[in-house]
Amino acid sequence: MTTYSFENVLGKFNFTPKFRFSKKKGRIIIDKINICSYKEVLHSFKKKDFFNGFACANLLITAKDLDASADNDYFIRETVKQLDNLYKAKNPIKDKKLCVDLEEAIFEKESYLERLMEKHCPNLFAVADFYTASHLLKIAGSLKKLSQMAARKIQILGAESAFFKFLTSPERKSPKYGVIFHHQLVQGSSNKGRTARLLADKIAIAAKVDFFKGQFIGDKLRRELNEKVV
Repeated sequence: MTTYSFENVLGKFNFTPKFRFSKKKGRIIIDKINICSYKEVLHSFKKKDFFNGFACANLLITAKDLDASADNDYFIRETVKQLDNLYKAKNPIKDKKLCVDLEEAIFEKESYLERLMEKHCPNLFAVADFYTASHLLKIAGSLKKLSQMAARKIQILGAESAFFKFLTSPERKSPKYGVIFHHQLVQGSSNKGRTARLLADKIAIAAKVDFFKGQFIGDKLRRELNEKVV
């Protein structure tokens, strides 16, 4: 059977006139390649059904490869960046219609990010909440890196500048919290330092469970946290 070669930015593919695509690793062996084969391919491409089928099959392969090349960590980090830019853009705008459009865009991005996090890191999302969890992942770089961090490091994640000043200036106090300062439990606590430490402990556990694809224990961790917070 004649096999034809197709190549794009994602790699090399074999295809037959019946659109039986298969992505191969390394060199592709073509059973028959001569002027008659090329004429046969060109003749097939003149047929609307053949061309449409070829285009759809190639788009499907391309979409699958692109999706596989970017993990959920990447999508979370990029969406957080986009949301931060939208938040910044909204503040100085006075035009009501433009503000409404921005709010709709923000709502769509937030909804997408929530769905993504509930699927990718449900325990972290349950314990750390939307803003805190997403920004911890953004700063850490990935769920894997976050899961490898000690609770004390998670506690001050996002306060690197303040921590550096503490190291270089002995008179300064060590920062007690970074991004987790924005968590509602820390905000409403009478002892924010202690609450931040307890929250960081639970976040460290949640991140490890999510990374190793463990069971959902987010509700249990959050309940234990609520019982200890003053």
